[in-house]
Amino acid sequence: MNRHEFSSQNLHILITLAVNQELSHKTLVDWCSLYIHETDEGDNQNLLLNDKAIDIDAQWELFLSNTFTLSELQTLNLDLIKIPVQWLKDWLEKL
Repeated sequence: MNRHEFSSQNLHILITLAVNQELSHKTLVDWCSLYIHETDEGDNQNLLLNDKAIDIDAQWELFLSNTFTLSELQTLNLDLIKIPVQWLKDWLEKL
């Protein structure tokens, strides 16, 4: 699977890999962020994918800002940070 191939099915696969710890949570968020930035705002082809990608990206940012101080964030390896697995499972259920 090309990680830049945007589809609900690919997002489902990426979330599953993140739940199984076969993919960093940051990589999942990076895919969602790339989707958000590369998708035309007027393209409503896949509202579910759009909503989930925005939600995942936003929740990651909130999790980081609510969990770590600014000085910690400046030195952390974000590839090692894990958001609550239950969030990932909830996103899977909603896809």
